[in-house]
Amino acid sequence: MALLSRSAREGHDKRALTRLWTLLQQRRFWLPVEGQGAPAAAVVQPQADTVPDAIRQRYKSFTVGGAAHEVNFISVSGDGKRIFTSIGGVVDGIDVQYRIWRSDGAPVTPWIKPTYNGLQYVSATKGYLSFDGNMLALEVMPWRETAYLQMFDLKANQKIGPDIAATEAGPRRSRSAAVAFHGLRQR
Repeated sequence: MALLSRSAREGHDKRALTRLWTLLQQRRFWLPVEGQGAPAAAVVQPQADTVPDAIRQRYKSFTVGGAAHEVNFISVSGDGKRIFTSIGGVVDGIDVQYRIWRSDGAPVTPWIKPTYNGLQYVSATKGYLSFDGNMLALEVMPWRETAYLQMFDLKANQKIGPDIAATEAGPRRSRSAAVAFHGLRQR
């Protein structure tokens, strides 16, 4: 949502404002209303910024296609119940793929290659889970092309809206903008 907001504010992509409005209309957000009490605790919990060492060690490498591959990116939902892992790339000799896991080690998804229709190849992905692990913001970084963000509702197992292109020519050279879910409620 941060990338959508920035793109709409700076006028780089006319679709950003429409997509942001649609996203806000499709999801219920908690707004304080006098006399209605506080929201459920899970709604206002901040998302964890670090991955615990025990989880990092448990999910540090995987065997895919008969070969071991180191994890390139890992993140954990705020409640600690879901884990995102990403493997692959040119150096690894395997297409970039990602997978969502339960904290007990059971896979939630198969290994998935991000959707890409460009001229080069995907060089990396990063995934950010909502506090409850039911939403995924997937940052897809093609080689020498503009990165983009894909949103997924993992509970419904579907993509939400079109891809959201980064707003600057060299998104990997700038400081990484945090992707966070704040105050989001599932229907």
